Amino acid sequence: MSHWTTPQMAWPRGQVEDRVKSLGPGQGRLHRQRWANGREETHHDRFDPAQGPGEAIVHVLVETPVVPIVLGVAAVGALAWSVARALTDES
Repeated sequence: MSHWTTPQMAWPRGQVEDRVKSLGPGQGRLHRQRWANGREETHHDRFDPAQGPGEAIVHVLVETPVVPIVLGVAAVGALAWSVARALTDES
C-alpha cells in the first residue's frame, strides 16, 4: 500500500491540510482533511485521480461539487437569457 501524499488539487472547504493515500487500481483512495481547530475527517473516494485521466474525470464529476455548480450557473444564465429576451420582445 502507498504512503500519504498531498493531492495535486483539492476542493477548498476551509481545511488547512489535505492528504491522500492510494489504495491501488480500482480501489479508490483514502482522503484525510484537517482543519485549523484540530478536527480531522477521513473518507473513502471511490475514484482515485492518480490512477489516470478516466478516474480523474469520474472523480470530479461524481465526488466533487463541480457538476451542481455548473448546473446552477447554467440555470441562472438560462433564466437571465429568458428574462432579457422577454423584455426585448415587449419593446
